Amino acid sequence: MNVMPSLPTVCFDTRGVNQLEDFPQSESLMKALRCGFETLLPAMAVDEILSTPARKDPRREALFARCQKLLASGQCLWPPHWILQRLISAHSKNPLLFDWTKLRVRASIYERAIIERDFTEELCVQQRKEQFELEGRYAKMWTNLRPILNEALEQEPSLRPTTYREAVALSTLDCGPLWGIGRELYRFVTGSTNQLRPR
Repeated sequence: MNVMPSLPTVCFDTRGVNQLEDFPQSESLMKALRCGFETLLPAMAVDEILSTPARKDPRREALFARCQKLLASGQCLWPPHWILQRLISAHSKNPLLFDWTKLRVRASIYERAIIERDFTEELCVQQRKEQFELEGRYAKMWTNLRPILNEALEQEPSLRPTTYREAVALSTLDCGPLWGIGRELYRFVTGSTNQLRPR
């Protein structure tokens, strides 16, 4: 039995969808995408288009039509926080057999909503409100983290990173902020941190 090789993957964010809509030769590019690529459309990109009121941006329908065409050779992906919750949940159920590559992340409900235009203006307004609220919460979280990290680094000035690579290395230490955030997320989803250990 012959196994079809997997196609190269192209993922479009909102800016990419906009640029594709503005590109004069976009139809030729769309045909090329359908012939040789799998296209991924993150739910966050769809949410961003959805959150723009039609009266503010008459292009919204054109962007949704573009998204629908992209789905001809691809799929939508769940928002990152949903994927993360599913990963944590799957890991907590069986850490020894956990394989992140086998987790289904296709968001069929988004695909149907794009194709059927199954949303109301009230939903668009709600989506816009929630996006601004989330943006504010995350900005506050990272702003509040800065003085804590600064205080820790003042005690060991040699540890203060000067490059991105150094910052990543520092954040992934056993007691670094990445593992701290990971433990909190794990506890939030499962109620336990027992199985989350740095490797």
